[in-house]
Amino acid sequence: AVLLPDYRLAPESPFPGPVEDCEDAVLWALEAAGEEFGGAPVAVAGDSAGGNLATVVARRLLGQGPIVFQGLVYPVTDHDFSRPSYAAHAEGFPLLGRDMPWFFDHYLQGADPKQPDVSPLHADLTGLPPALVITAGYDVLLDEGLAYADALEAAGVPVTRRHAPGMIHGFIRIHNLCEAARLEVEALADATREACESARAPA
Repeated sequence: AVLLPDYRLAPESPFPGPVEDCEDAVLWALEAAGEEFGGAPVAVAGDSAGGNLATVVARRLLGQGPIVFQGLVYPVTDHDFSRPSYAAHAEGFPLLGRDMPWFFDHYLQGADPKQPDVSPLHADLTGLPPALVITAGYDVLLDEGLAYADALEAAGVPVTRRHAPGMIHGFIRIHNLCEAARLEVEALADATREACESARAPA
């Protein structure tokens, strides 16, 4: 069963509205997993801003249910525009270097950009479920994706890394047209399935 939360968007609904919407959706899924799906484990996943929301919600709900996996595709993990990938890929791509400050300004509207629910790279990541982190070679978010994978590992979280060197931000959405994107979708599906099957297996 797949649940796609239609969370409210900024600027009409700034932070923390989208986080709270996704948290409510995952809480519902955790309850439904037991009541309607025979105790099925729950995984969270998202790309870009969705990757941010997925990992933030997984951390906020630690201890409240069996979230067994997080799939993070070129996730937003920090409010730091000084990383080398911002300079290297600032122009000529669908996501420009100047876009992210604009997005954050509309999302935060004065909220602290370094708080963990905005920039999960600054959170205590201990106890989070295993993660698959997928990055793209020509993406301003490349460095923070790699840094987040490092931070998860440093916190003891099992991490699988996949990198698509020739791809741009958003590439996962053209999986029906691009072989490299299709392979990453399949890898995400396989990792999700394995995590859920492992959680179901008897001890």
